[in-house]
Amino acid sequence: MNGLVASTLAHLGRVWHGAQVEPTAVRGGGIRAKGSNFVGFREAIRTVFGEDTWQRVLDAAGDEGRELFRDGRLKAGSWYPVAPYRALHTAAAETLPTEPDLARRIGHAAMTSDLSGIYRVLCYFLSPHSLIARAAPIFGTYWEGAQLTIQRISRSHARVDLAGCEGFDQRIWSDIFGGITASLELSGALDVVVDVLDGCGEDSFCRIDVSWQNPG
Repeated sequence: MNGLVASTLAHLGRVWHGAQVEPTAVRGGGIRAKGSNFVGFREAIRTVFGEDTWQRVLDAAGDEGRELFRDGRLKAGSWYPVAPYRALHTAAAETLPTEPDLARRIGHAAMTSDLSGIYRVLCYFLSPHSLIARAAPIFGTYWEGAQLTIQRISRSHARVDLAGCEGFDQRIWSDIFGGITASLELSGALDVVVDVLDGCGEDSFCRIDVSWQNPG
């Protein structure tokens, strides 16, 4: 491994372990969503459905969903309440009612975009098993106050608990499942499946089984 790759991996490790976080934009009770979630949501809608659809979603989101996108207020590294993110997903579902698995597709496209450029280097050098073994600190860089625990893990399977996720609904859960799928695919995993074992919906807890095929 050359020096550039090694330094890039070290940098990404520090970022994904939360060592570099910009000042918070909004403080309050409950968990908070990193601004990169909102940026990824916007870019996912633009990429998959186009700019006109994004504007329709933003119009349907009401003041709660639109506020962060006014006058450059949204910062990718800052923290925000979950409610505006939930409002955006609700608006997307109302705007695109015939699109199957919409929230999961948004999460998949958003994570694919977020892990572009130098971030893809980390996925390239980590196996799917190694990546999901690091899922707890990675998850913490997207959702402050929530907890991810790996209950068991093998080369092609993991059982994962997600707890403390107050304010989540089924669309946000599906978004997260899409993001998990995308990150594993970028590390080389094939045929990724996320099965819900317990919770989700309006619950603040969810237990999932994640399985995949390894390349080669």
